[in-house]
Amino acid sequence: MPLTGVRWGHRRAKGIGAGQSKGFSVLNFWGTPPYSRGVRLAVSAALVALLVGGLATFPAAQAAAPAPPAAQPQSGTWVGGVERAGNHYDYVGRACPESVQICYDIVARYRIVPLTPGAARSVRRLAGGQARLTGHLGPAQDSKHTGTLFVRKGERPAPAPKTVAVDETNNGQTVILQPGDHLQVVLHSTYWQFNPSSDPTVISADGPPVYQSPGPKGCGGPPGSGCGTVTAHYTAHHAGAAEVSAGRTSCGEAMRCTPAQSRWSVKVQVAG
Repeated sequence: MPLTGVRWGHRRAKGIGAGQSKGFSVLNFWGTPPYSRGVRLAVSAALVALLVGGLATFPAAQAAAPAPPAAQPQSGTWVGGVERAGNHYDYVGRACPESVQICYDIVARYRIVPLTPGAARSVRRLAGGQARLTGHLGPAQDSKHTGTLFVRKGERPAPAPKTVAVDETNNGQTVILQPGDHLQVVLHSTYWQFNPSSDPTVISADGPPVYQSPGPKGCGGPPGSGCGTVTAHYTAHHAGAAEVSAGRTSCGEAMRCTPAQSRWSVKVQVAG
């Protein structure tokens, strides 16, 4: 139906201007002369439909919330076992990457999908043992797995640091360590003074040595004999060779040490 109140092609009264329309002529904006009554009615109906349709859809468009962004895949390094399962390999171990402090208390089984030929070779080599697999986690592709681990790098996990203990009986020997390993030196006389490491970049002391005396009842020697222990702790850092040593001048009350008694040392070899 035509719009109510719109006057189509209504002429102005005399004096307003011959041939001019009063107000705005909806149809005459295309040019003159004005269109027929049938065309005007059709255009009016179309305008009403557009207006009503626009008003009806506007609230719905505003109410529609944008879709949340897709969840990002979880990336990191997983530490666990690698098992062969038919024509592929599975990761079996902690559900979360090692960087996550709090994780589900479950044993996860992820199907491994290597992303590069090098990663595929690493996974085959690591099968049957523990591994560190770096990549990202995706959804499971079947009911036998709890996820899909897309691996771009695989390697053996670093062994846990060990502590090697030495004392006077190891004087002059060589100790083999890995980076991160620890060396504990216990010498049984409080007269020993430790020297700085010959190469602190290879191995360095964790702090000052600790002196401990068991008291007269636990010494078993004369007073002034230096009864007790001195303990020093070291940490290996980088590949190389260094020396850890200690010296003393007194071996008892008013008793000087012989040259053989005055120096203690071990050679430390840190493997790369």
